[in-house]
Amino acid sequence: MQGGGADAVYGYNPYWRINYSTSSGLSNYEVGLIGMNTKVNDGVRTDTNEFKDYGVDASYQYIDGGTNSVTVNGLYMREKQGYSAEYVGNGSNNASNTLNFPNINTAYWYQNTYGATIQFFDTTGSSDAVLYSGNKGYTNSNPETSGVVWEFDWNPFGKSWADPEKYLRLGLQYTTYNKFAGSSQGASGNNSLYLYVWTAI
Repeated sequence: MQGGGADAVYGYNPYWRINYSTSSGLSNYEVGLIGMNTKVNDGVRTDTNEFKDYGVDASYQYIDGGTNSVTVNGLYMREKQGYSAEYVGNGSNNASNTLNFPNINTAYWYQNTYGATIQFFDTTGSSDAVLYSGNKGYTNSNPETSGVVWEFDWNPFGKSWADPEKYLRLGLQYTTYNKFAGSSQGASGNNSLYLYVWTAI
């Protein structure tokens, strides 16, 4: 635990995951459960804030042998927040809050060379006038944020399976927001464009 007002993870913070996967023909399926319990102390108060996360995820993948591949991934996380430290220090209007994080994405690849992905995300949760205050950039005292991520990728050596050292990917990712920090007004001003180069040896 740190002093001087710096947030630090406190004590034991277990993470767990179980999943089941199977395949049928050219298709693969997976479903899993996720959980984590985290305690955070700001180094000043004796109380800790506690975050309990629980979620379920699932995925489907189809590969026809080299020409086409389709992947669908889904995730839903729910977080219960206990603000013992923040509540005592007037950092939160509520002693406890919740957050919900649904996320789904679909990707298509042609000959392991050209890929396109679309992802939908939507964060909702409890209203809290102090935790999600205007001076922190929030509107309407809630954390609602939603949007779509669009991504296009190119693997120049995608068909060269005999030379795995040539793994290289160029990607262009654009994120559009329908809501940001509790409001749809001005949300598009947070849209972002991201160009990246990825490699592995």
